[in-house]
Amino acid sequence: MEMALPNRQSGLGIRGVAHMKLTIAKKDVDKAILRGMTTSPTGTGEPGLLTHDNGDGTVTIEGYRGNAFVNQGLQAVLDSAYGDLVANRIDHIALSGDTTAVTAATTTIGTPNSIKVTANTARTNQTVASDQTWTQADVNFAIAKIGLLTGTAATDVANIIGGTGGSAPYNEPFTIDLTNIATWSLTMGVDVTATAS
Repeated sequence: MEMALPNRQSGLGIRGVAHMKLTIAKKDVDKAILRGMTTSPTGTGEPGLLTHDNGDGTVTIEGYRGNAFVNQGLQAVLDSAYGDLVANRIDHIALSGDTTAVTAATTTIGTPNSIKVTANTARTNQTVASDQTWTQADVNFAIAKIGLLTGTAATDVANIIGGTGGSAPYNEPFTIDLTNIATWSLTMGVDVTATAS
């Protein structure tokens, strides 16, 4: 008698969700172009933005957008899990104006870009959150991508969210265009969650 064994597979899923928190003067809200974000911290769900009146003449606008890691980012995670904790550490975050479609094989965040060391990095259970703050002095282009990097070069990408076109799970475009606003503060980051699947 043959006995059928259950088909059990184990897996690890890694997903990034970009989060945006923009503070601008109320009078400039109509000048901001914000597209492709959702109101849900999971980066899925209803399109839209959350707006908070700060009571001081400014508003804070929040939104989210999800996407998947690119191949070299997945490789960096595996390298780190097996002992190479320095060479492939995710330690930078970038904004880019490049609209090129993202695929699993993408190896650059593109140009123009602004790359900074990640700030406020913390892990809670299976999620690591990291972000950075940019102003008009740092970014003079319409933002079409955010990414996590393992170094200071545009080619050190681990995760890229944005771009135009492509196919799931990389087809999540967004636009943040603040080029017509004199003064602004934008905190953007990526929350990375590992899940058993």
